[in-house]
Amino acid sequence: MQQTSHPPQYLLSVPFYVYEEFGWINGTIADLPIASVMRNHSFNGTNRFKHGDDYWFLQASLKHPMRTHNINEAKLFFVPILLNQFDYYFNKKRRRLCVNERCNMELLNYTSEQLCASTAFQQYPEKHVIVRSHFLPVSDVWDENKRQRPGYAKFFLEMLPKMNAVVFEGIDFLHGISRRKERYELPSRFTLPAYKVGTACKNSLGSKKDLDVTMVGEMRFRHRQNLCSWLNRSSSISSYCGKGDRCPALAQAKFGFHVVGDTLGSQRLMDTILCGTVPIFTNLDQFKVQGTWIDWKQLSYYLPLNHKPEPRKSKKSVAEAKAVEQEFISGLEAIVSDLEGYRRRYKAVLDHIPFFDMSTLYPFDTFMYLMQANIYPETRQSRSRWSAMILPPVLYSKPKQQIS
Repeated sequence: MQQTSHPPQYLLSVPFYVYEEFGWINGTIADLPIASVMRNHSFNGTNRFKHGDDYWFLQASLKHPMRTHNINEAKLFFVPILLNQFDYYFNKKRRRLCVNERCNMELLNYTSEQLCASTAFQQYPEKHVIVRSHFLPVSDVWDENKRQRPGYAKFFLEMLPKMNAVVFEGIDFLHGISRRKERYELPSRFTLPAYKVGTACKNSLGSKKDLDVTMVGEMRFRHRQNLCSWLNRSSSISSYCGKGDRCPALAQAKFGFHVVGDTLGSQRLMDTILCGTVPIFTNLDQFKVQGTWIDWKQLSYYLPLNHKPEPRKSKKSVAEAKAVEQEFISGLEAIVSDLEGYRRRYKAVLDHIPFFDMSTLYPFDTFMYLMQANIYPETRQSRSRWSAMILPPVLYSKPKQQIS
């Protein structure tokens, strides 16, 4: 029989508990409320903090309909410690991060003691979920010999490895620890690559798409320089490429290039989607650091951006460089002229904006559901409201054999 019911609004279907009593939601950074800092942290005056997913997940966890206030009813446990903010503001910026007059290491030590004292954590550490998706490895932000931080060491080396985690570009947050003299046996955990926190340009969804493509960012990378020089020389492609403010150009373009920078990932991908612009990936490895649960073919294009050979005086090297440029522009012209393909992807991008928008409940719901599907495979959903989401396969029980 054909299914007529609508897919569920939220995928997460088991009750979860939030350790709200830790109080980090009411904390301060440099004597300012965390909520105020997170909403006003800007890049070119328009961006939220790209590693603020720990904060937005905490906000969503308090509002999600599957939250339970009874810890004994919970099947999953969300640990709302803002480790990204701790590493960024305390370890990197040397700002005071405080909750109820406990600050910095004293705060982390106190929170660690509370978590250790939890019967649920003692019994089910493997059902706990935490966000630690800042790009700094633990070995960079913790040095026991120089900083004398036993509490920090205990939390990261004894407690964190027991939990499932949302991590930076799929890289384990404990990478670098193995280089130390000590050796730690780390349990097998389930980790998921984090979304960067993106922000749309103002009135982006009402903007007229006057440009074919755009790429705004730092230009110290060779391949970005190549891209902009090629686009600026092209008479067939309308573009804005180079340094400056990403808005309004990102909202006014049909396509936005997702180009490798310091790492394979960037919040530019999320900015592009939230602006209703179709992303163009330029490196196959970029897909590896994004969610494997996303069918990017529905939402984006792929056009390899190869390094242009260094120009030399020989005619051969000049010809090779020109051939690389022509191949790239030809590939881009094919994408721009694919009107039907753009129409489908543009609609899919618009449909999935809430799926990627950290100010909604959907990113938290997605990540917690994937944790649920891993821990409780028998609860896996067969349908989702998101056409581009690849669901974990449903496990159907085999019919019992009748005994004759």
